[in-house]
This record gives sequence, C-alpha cells and structure tokens, in this order.
Amino acid sequence: MNNETSSAPVRPTIRHSVQAVATSSTRWKKISLVLVSMIAAIAFTVFLGKWFGAELPRFELWIQSLGWWGPAVFVVAFSILTLLQLPEFLLAIAGGVAFGLWEGTLVVSAANVVAALFAFFIYRRIFRNRFDHLLERHPKMKAVQSAVSSKGFKLMALMRLAPFNFSIFNAICGASDVRLAPYLLSLVAVIPGNFSTVYFGTVARHVAQKSAGVDKLSMAHEISLFAGFLVTVVVCLFVAHVAHHALEQVQAESDD
Repeated sequence: MNNETSSAPVRPTIRHSVQAVATSSTRWKKISLVLVSMIAAIAFTVFLGKWFGAELPRFELWIQSLGWWGPAVFVVAFSILTLLQLPEFLLAIAGGVAFGLWEGTLVVSAANVVAALFAFFIYRRIFRNRFDHLLERHPKMKAVQSAVSSKGFKLMALMRLAPFNFSIFNAICGASDVRLAPYLLSLVAVIPGNFSTVYFGTVARHVAQKSAGVDKLSMAHEISLFAGFLVTVVVCLFVAHVAHHALEQVQAESDD
C-alpha cells in the first residue's frame, strides 16, 4: 500500500483569508484599536468643535451656492494634492464634511478615478524613467511594481483594499507595464474605504454641529447615523485585513 501523501501546494483563496482573519485575535485587536481611535477622535470634536460647528452652516451654504463647481474644484484639488502625496484619506474625510455621506462618497469616488488617471499618464509618459531609478533604491517597492505587471487586476484590487498608499500605488502602476483598463477597474476596490472615511467626516461634522447647538437631527436619525458608522468601519476594517492576508498569500505564492 502506498503511504505517500500529495505535497501539492494549496492555492490561497479569499475564503481562506476570511477564515484566517475571523479567527485571528491579533487582527481583531488591531481592528478594535482603530475603531477606538476613530471614536476618540469624534469625541474630541465635542470639546473643540463648537466654533467649527457654528461655522458649518455657512460653509454648507457656500458649497451649495457653487453648484457643480463645488465638486469640480474638489476633484481638481484632490488630483493635485494626492499627486503631491497628501494622504487620500484626509481628503476623503474633507469630502464627508463638505458634501455629506452619499454625495461625498460619489464625489470622492469620482475624484479617485480622475486622480488615478492623471497620475497614470504623468508617471507613464513623463516620469517613468526617473521613477524607475527611484524604485531601484527601494527593493520592496520595485517588487510591487514587478508583481502588478505580472498579476494585473487581482493584485491591484487587493492592494487598493489592503489598503496601500493611494498616491504611491498610482505612481508604481503608471511606471509599470499594467494596462489602463484593469488599472481603472481596480479602483472599484477603493469604494469601501472611501465610504468609511467619508462617513467619518460626516459624523465629525454632525458632532461639531451638535456641540455648537445648530444640529437638527432627530434622536432616531442620530442613532442610525452612529450605528451605521460603527458597522461600516468594522466591516471595512475586516475587509482590509482579509485583503492584506490574501495579498500576503499571493506574494508568498510568487516567491515560491
């Protein structure tokens, strides 16, 4: 009787990553720490947001008076500032403060697409050689560039969910051999993160207005706002950790 067992490697799957994250106390501690930090930041707004909250109604009227120019200016500013390496999540929070949850998510998502297109062509047509020389001094970044060139959409989507630095990743993809279509399609993966950060900005705006006494939301609306925020953040953080775990498996598979 042959007692030998197959040693063929098992290909990593998203289901395996979900199970790994769901049963990892370390990852749940990290999720809890981020959640507590966000709640603490919102609570801090109660003490410092009185003046800001009092000014918000005038700011909102000003944004509304701009019409479609308001979102357009935001998209242009987003594209330029992310190209200059300003963290994307700060701009997404600003989008939540300026436009609210649903309009803010739409505007920030559109800004992501425009910024990604802008960075793609800038780094592919103008700065590719210079950026390639820069990556040679950073082996890990160079490895990411090689990986996205070979694995395409799957790896790009995981990197955006994980999440990897938005601006740097756009530069890496622009300087790589990835095609434009899968590059743009991978931007779907930024929507969950955008939604949670815009939600954070919306809640911070509400708390600031509440501390200034100019908020008119009902108690039921307040409860649904905060409950939705907590659920959204936990789900988005869980998805990010699943993507990070899957990304580690893909990288390990590539090393083998």
